[in-house]
Amino acid sequence: MRVLRRRATFLLAAVGVAAALLFASSSSAVAAAPSTCTGDLSNVPASLGTLSGVYSGNVTISGACAVDAGPAVINGNLTVGAGSTLVAPFSFGDLTVTGNLLIQKGAGVILGCNHDSFPCFDDTGAPPTLDNSISIGGNLIANQPLGLVLHNTAVLGNAIENGGGGGVTCDSSSGVFAAFGSPPYIDQEDGSVGGNLIMNGMKTCWLGTLRVDVGGNLIVGNNATADPDAMEVVSNTVHGNMICHGNSPAVQFGDSGGVSNQVFGNAIGECGFNVLSDNPFGSPPGLTPISVKAG
Repeated sequence: MRVLRRRATFLLAAVGVAAALLFASSSSAVAAAPSTCTGDLSNVPASLGTLSGVYSGNVTISGACAVDAGPAVINGNLTVGAGSTLVAPFSFGDLTVTGNLLIQKGAGVILGCNHDSFPCFDDTGAPPTLDNSISIGGNLIANQPLGLVLHNTAVLGNAIENGGGGGVTCDSSSGVFAAFGSPPYIDQEDGSVGGNLIMNGMKTCWLGTLRVDVGGNLIVGNNATADPDAMEVVSNTVHGNMICHGNSPAVQFGDSGGVSNQVFGNAIGECGFNVLSDNPFGSPPGLTPISVKAG
Protein backbone atom coordinates (compact mmCIF):
# COMPACT_ATOMS: atom_id res chain seq x y z
CA MET A 1 0.00 0.00 0.00
CA ARG A 2 1.12 3.53 -0.75
CA VAL A 3 -0.58 6.55 0.69
CA LEU A 4 -1.27 10.07 -0.52
CA ARG A 5 1.27 10.22 -3.33
CA ARG A 6 0.00 7.05 -5.01
CA ARG A 7 -3.72 7.33 -4.51
CA ALA A 8 -5.61 8.07 -7.71
CA THR A 9 -8.59 9.35 -5.73
CA PHE A 10 -6.39 11.86 -3.96
CA LEU A 11 -4.83 13.10 -7.20
CA LEU A 12 -8.27 13.64 -8.72
CA ALA A 13 -9.35 15.56 -5.63
CA ALA A 14 -6.14 17.59 -5.76
CA VAL A 15 -6.91 18.77 -9.28
CA GLY A 16 -10.21 20.15 -8.02
CA VAL A 17 -8.49 21.77 -5.05
CA ALA A 18 -5.94 23.43 -7.31
CA ALA A 19 -8.59 24.75 -9.67
CA ALA A 20 -10.49 26.29 -6.79
CA LEU A 21 -7.33 27.82 -5.37
CA LEU A 22 -6.64 29.62 -8.62
CA PHE A 23 -9.88 31.56 -8.16
CA ALA A 24 -10.05 31.73 -4.36
CA SER A 25 -6.56 33.11 -3.66
CA SER A 26 -5.33 36.67 -3.92
CA SER A 27 -1.68 37.61 -4.52
CA SER A 28 0.60 40.45 -3.54
CA ALA A 29 4.02 41.33 -4.93
CA VAL A 30 5.28 42.34 -1.47
CA ALA A 31 3.39 41.28 1.63
CA ALA A 32 3.00 43.66 4.57
CA ALA A 33 5.07 41.30 6.70
CA PRO A 34 2.44 40.12 9.17
CA SER A 35 3.82 37.89 11.88
CA THR A 36 0.99 35.36 11.62
CA CYS A 37 -0.79 33.56 8.77
CA THR A 38 -4.21 32.26 9.79
CA GLY A 39 -6.88 30.06 8.26
CA ASP A 40 -8.59 26.75 8.91
CA LEU A 41 -9.62 23.43 7.35
CA SER A 42 -13.37 23.98 7.50
CA ASN A 43 -13.81 24.46 3.75
CA VAL A 44 -10.59 23.56 1.93
CA PRO A 45 -9.31 25.31 -0.13
CA ALA A 46 -11.33 28.51 0.39
CA SER A 47 -10.78 28.52 4.18
CA LEU A 48 -6.99 28.31 3.93
CA GLY A 49 -4.92 31.37 4.71
CA THR A 50 -2.44 32.55 2.07
CA LEU A 51 1.31 32.88 2.53
CA SER A 52 2.62 34.98 -0.35
CA GLY A 53 5.17 37.68 -1.13
CA VAL A 54 8.15 38.84 0.94
CA TYR A 55 8.11 38.89 4.75
CA SER A 56 10.73 40.92 6.59
CA GLY A 57 10.82 38.85 9.78
CA ASN A 58 9.66 35.68 11.49
CA VAL A 59 6.28 34.23 10.54
CA THR A 60 4.02 31.82 12.44
CA ILE A 61 1.34 29.62 10.88
CA SER A 62 -1.67 29.53 13.18
CA GLY A 63 -4.42 27.35 11.76
CA ALA A 64 -4.06 26.34 8.12
CA CYS A 65 -2.19 28.19 5.36
CA ALA A 66 -1.04 27.52 1.81
CA VAL A 67 1.60 28.93 -0.52
CA ASP A 68 -1.01 29.13 -3.25
CA ALA A 69 -0.72 32.64 -4.73
CA GLY A 70 2.84 32.89 -5.96
CA PRO A 71 6.22 32.47 -4.25
CA ALA A 72 6.74 33.30 -0.57
CA VAL A 73 10.02 34.50 0.96
CA ILE A 74 10.45 34.51 4.73
CA ASN A 75 13.47 36.55 5.85
CA GLY A 76 13.58 34.87 9.23
CA ASN A 77 12.16 31.74 10.83
CA LEU A 78 8.91 30.06 9.82
CA THR A 79 7.03 28.31 12.62
CA VAL A 80 4.13 25.95 11.97
CA GLY A 81 2.29 26.07 15.28
CA ALA A 82 0.93 23.12 17.23
CA GLY A 83 -1.88 21.43 15.31
CA SER A 84 -1.49 23.83 12.38
CA THR A 85 -1.14 23.15 8.64
CA LEU A 86 1.15 24.36 5.87
CA VAL A 87 0.78 23.16 2.27
CA ALA A 88 2.90 24.23 -0.73
CA PRO A 89 2.72 21.57 -3.48
CA PHE A 90 1.90 23.99 -6.33
CA SER A 91 3.98 24.82 -9.39
CA PHE A 92 3.64 28.51 -8.45
CA GLY A 93 4.21 27.81 -4.74
CA ASP A 94 7.98 28.18 -4.29
CA LEU A 95 8.88 28.82 -0.64
CA THR A 96 12.16 30.30 0.64
CA VAL A 97 12.91 30.52 4.37
CA THR A 98 16.23 32.17 5.19
CA GLY A 99 16.13 30.98 8.80
CA ASN A 100 14.75 27.81 10.39
CA LEU A 101 11.56 25.88 9.67
CA LEU A 102 10.09 24.89 13.04
CA ILE A 103 7.23 22.38 13.05
CA GLN A 104 5.43 21.91 16.34
CA LYS A 105 3.42 19.05 17.82
CA GLY A 106 0.52 17.78 15.74
CA ALA A 107 1.25 20.00 12.73
CA GLY A 108 0.70 18.71 9.19
CA VAL A 109 3.15 19.93 6.54
CA ILE A 110 3.16 19.13 2.79
CA LEU A 111 5.86 21.01 0.87
CA GLY A 112 7.18 20.80 -2.67
CA CYS A 113 6.20 18.85 -5.76
CA ASN A 114 8.08 16.85 -8.38
CA HIS A 115 6.67 15.68 -11.71
CA ASP A 116 8.19 12.20 -11.30
CA SER A 117 7.42 11.43 -7.67
CA PHE A 118 4.67 13.79 -6.41
CA PRO A 119 2.92 15.89 -9.08
CA CYS A 120 2.02 19.49 -8.28
CA PHE A 121 -1.65 19.84 -7.34
CA ASP A 122 -2.17 22.20 -10.28
CA ASP A 123 -0.37 20.00 -12.84
CA THR A 124 -3.03 18.34 -14.95
CA GLY A 125 -0.65 17.24 -17.69
CA ALA A 126 -0.43 13.65 -18.85
CA PRO A 127 2.29 12.98 -17.96
CA PRO A 128 2.94 15.73 -15.36
CA THR A 129 5.79 18.13 -16.20
CA LEU A 130 5.78 20.84 -13.51
CA ASP A 131 7.91 21.24 -10.37
CA ASN A 132 8.45 23.77 -7.61
CA SER A 133 11.20 24.26 -5.03
CA ILE A 134 11.44 24.73 -1.29
CA SER A 135 14.57 26.21 0.34
CA ILE A 136 15.32 26.30 4.06
CA GLY A 137 18.44 28.33 4.86
CA GLY A 138 18.78 27.07 8.43
CA ASN A 139 17.54 23.91 10.13
CA LEU A 140 14.29 21.98 9.84
CA ILE A 141 13.15 20.92 13.30
CA ALA A 142 9.95 18.85 13.52
CA ASN A 143 8.85 17.95 17.04
CA GLN A 144 6.08 15.32 17.01
CA PRO A 145 4.45 16.39 13.74
CA LEU A 146 1.22 14.76 12.60
CA GLY A 147 2.65 14.27 9.10
CA LEU A 148 5.54 15.60 7.04
CA VAL A 149 5.75 15.26 3.24
CA LEU A 150 8.71 16.93 1.50
CA HIS A 151 9.61 16.96 -2.20
CA ASN A 152 12.16 19.15 -3.99
CA THR A 153 13.11 20.55 -0.58
CA ALA A 154 16.64 21.78 0.15
CA VAL A 155 17.60 22.18 3.82
CA LEU A 156 20.99 23.86 4.18
CA GLY A 157 21.38 22.93 7.84
CA ASN A 158 20.17 19.85 9.73
CA ALA A 159 16.79 18.15 9.43
CA ILE A 160 15.73 16.68 12.77
CA GLU A 161 12.38 14.92 12.91
CA ASN A 162 11.47 13.44 16.27
CA GLY A 163 8.36 11.59 17.42
CA GLY A 164 4.77 12.09 16.39
CA GLY A 165 3.36 10.78 13.14
CA GLY A 166 -0.30 10.19 13.99
CA GLY A 167 0.14 6.68 15.40
CA VAL A 168 0.68 3.24 13.88
CA THR A 169 -2.49 3.35 11.81
CA CYS A 170 -3.58 4.20 8.29
CA ASP A 171 -6.79 5.96 9.32
CA SER A 172 -7.44 9.13 7.34
CA SER A 173 -9.23 11.05 10.07
CA SER A 174 -6.64 13.64 11.10
CA GLY A 175 -5.91 17.21 10.04
CA VAL A 176 -5.03 18.25 6.50
CA PHE A 177 -4.49 14.64 5.43
CA ALA A 178 -8.14 13.87 6.15
CA ALA A 179 -9.15 16.78 3.91
CA PHE A 180 -7.33 15.05 1.06
CA GLY A 181 -8.55 11.53 1.91
CA SER A 182 -5.12 10.26 2.97
CA PRO A 183 -3.68 8.95 6.22
CA PRO A 184 -0.87 11.02 7.76
CA TYR A 185 2.61 9.82 6.78
CA ILE A 186 6.29 10.80 6.65
CA ASP A 187 8.08 11.14 3.31
CA GLN A 188 11.15 12.92 1.90
CA GLU A 189 12.07 12.62 -1.77
CA ASP A 190 14.20 14.35 -4.40
CA GLY A 191 15.79 16.86 -2.04
CA SER A 192 18.90 17.61 -0.01
CA VAL A 193 20.05 18.17 3.56
CA GLY A 194 23.36 19.96 4.05
CA GLY A 195 23.94 18.62 7.56
CA ASN A 196 22.48 15.60 9.35
CA LEU A 197 19.10 14.02 8.64
CA ILE A 198 17.63 12.33 11.71
CA MET A 199 14.26 10.53 11.70
CA ASN A 200 13.60 9.12 15.16
CA GLY A 201 10.68 7.63 17.06
CA MET A 202 7.96 8.34 14.50
CA LYS A 203 4.76 6.25 14.56
CA THR A 204 2.82 6.57 11.33
CA CYS A 205 1.14 4.85 8.40
CA TRP A 206 4.08 5.01 5.97
CA LEU A 207 7.64 6.34 6.14
CA GLY A 208 10.21 6.72 3.39
CA THR A 209 13.30 8.64 2.31
CA LEU A 210 14.30 8.38 -1.34
CA ARG A 211 16.79 10.21 -3.58
CA VAL A 212 17.93 12.64 -0.88
CA ASP A 213 21.51 13.97 -0.83
CA VAL A 214 22.67 14.16 2.80
CA GLY A 215 25.85 16.12 3.51
CA GLY A 216 26.28 14.70 7.01
CA ASN A 217 24.86 11.58 8.66
CA LEU A 218 21.54 9.87 7.97
CA ILE A 219 20.02 8.25 11.07
CA VAL A 220 16.72 6.37 10.92
CA GLY A 221 15.82 4.82 14.26
CA ASN A 222 12.96 3.49 16.38
CA ASN A 223 10.23 4.24 13.85
CA ALA A 224 7.11 2.09 13.37
CA THR A 225 4.53 2.02 10.57
CA ALA A 226 1.19 0.33 9.95
CA ASP A 227 1.99 -0.29 6.28
CA PRO A 228 4.31 -3.32 5.84
CA ASP A 229 5.56 -1.73 2.59
CA ALA A 230 6.99 1.24 4.52
CA MET A 231 10.52 2.10 5.72
CA GLU A 232 11.74 2.50 2.14
CA VAL A 233 15.04 4.29 2.81
CA VAL A 234 16.82 3.81 -0.52
CA SER A 235 18.46 5.63 -3.44
CA ASN A 236 19.99 8.21 -1.07
CA THR A 237 23.53 9.62 -1.19
CA VAL A 238 25.03 10.01 2.29
CA HIS A 239 28.37 11.80 2.65
CA GLY A 240 28.75 10.87 6.31
CA ASN A 241 27.56 7.74 8.10
CA MET A 242 24.25 5.93 7.75
CA ILE A 243 22.69 4.29 10.81
CA CYS A 244 19.37 2.41 10.80
CA HIS A 245 18.11 0.57 13.90
CA GLY A 246 14.97 -0.44 15.77
CA ASN A 247 12.57 0.19 12.89
CA SER A 248 9.40 -1.84 12.30
CA PRO A 249 9.47 -2.97 9.55
CA ALA A 250 13.22 -2.86 9.00
CA VAL A 251 14.62 -0.68 6.21
CA GLN A 252 13.78 -2.28 2.87
CA PHE A 253 13.49 -1.67 -0.88
CA GLY A 254 9.76 -2.40 -0.92
CA ASP A 255 8.06 -1.51 -4.18
CA SER A 256 9.83 1.85 -4.50
CA GLY A 257 11.84 0.96 -7.58
CA GLY A 258 14.84 2.27 -5.67
CA VAL A 259 18.48 1.22 -5.59
CA SER A 260 21.08 0.84 -2.85
CA ASN A 261 22.06 3.88 -0.80
CA GLN A 262 25.50 5.31 -1.64
CA VAL A 263 27.38 5.92 1.62
CA PHE A 264 30.81 7.60 1.89
CA GLY A 265 31.26 6.80 5.60
CA ASN A 266 30.10 3.74 7.52
CA ALA A 267 26.72 2.03 7.14
CA ILE A 268 25.45 0.37 10.31
CA GLY A 269 22.49 -1.75 11.37
CA GLU A 270 19.53 -2.38 9.07
CA CYS A 271 21.18 -0.35 6.31
CA GLY A 272 24.68 -1.82 6.79
CA PHE A 273 26.87 -2.69 3.84
CA ASN A 274 26.44 -6.39 4.64
CA VAL A 275 22.62 -6.29 4.78
CA LEU A 276 20.93 -7.88 1.78
CA SER A 277 17.30 -7.35 0.86
CA ASP A 278 15.04 -8.55 -1.91
CA ASN A 279 14.76 -5.82 -4.52
CA PRO A 280 12.46 -6.76 -7.41
CA PHE A 281 13.73 -3.70 -9.28
CA GLY A 282 17.42 -4.55 -8.87
CA SER A 283 19.71 -5.41 -11.74
CA PRO A 284 19.65 -8.35 -11.78
CA PRO A 285 16.54 -8.90 -9.59
CA GLY A 286 17.04 -10.59 -6.25
CA LEU A 287 18.96 -9.95 -3.04
CA THR A 288 20.78 -6.61 -3.16
CA PRO A 289 22.80 -4.65 -0.55
CA ILE A 290 20.74 -1.94 1.12
CA SER A 291 23.83 0.33 1.17
CA VAL A 292 27.08 0.28 -0.79
CA LYS A 293 30.38 2.03 -0.18
CA ALA A 294 30.83 5.15 -2.28
CA GLY A 295 33.94 7.17 -3.07
